[in-house]
Amino acid sequence: HTTRTITTVETSHPRYSPSQVINEIKRLHALRADINKTITNSTAHSYAYNKNNNHTISDLIEYHACLVACTDRGFPNSARDAKVNGTIDAQLQFSWKNAFDKHEESTLTEETKSHFNYEIACVLWNIAAFKTYTAATVHDWTSKEGLTLVKKDYEISALIFKQIEEVL
Repeated sequence: HTTRTITTVETSHPRYSPSQVINEIKRLHALRADINKTITNSTAHSYAYNKNNNHTISDLIEYHACLVACTDRGFPNSARDAKVNGTIDAQLQFSWKNAFDKHEESTLTEETKSHFNYEIACVLWNIAAFKTYTAATVHDWTSKEGLTLVKKDYEISALIFKQIEEVL
């Protein structure tokens, strides 16, 4: 996928050459690969919260920041933009399994788009899902401190879902 992103920069980005953004492109792909390994199965959130391997949420947050930086640099953030600037022709694509598909996990359909807002929405969705998971299963519901953390995580999730609905 790095090659596709480089092709996108070469063919459609007005202000940057691939050499100017190669490290960012590599970091973007490395983050997505790490995230993809940890959140694409039915036990993903419990695995991601494992105290010995709790990098998933920080990777999601960093990846989100990288995506926002890409849109700030002029990469396509809507389907219309992707058609206009050649991103679709360069085959820069983001795919996620459909969380609302009623089939078993192994047969979930994938949604694929060629713009950053779709990827940002999916990343935000996963951050909110992770926060909801931690609120429901990780924090201590019997203590005042635990309930404060539960409330905080549910509030963060709600704000993220609202952001997805209203902005993206």
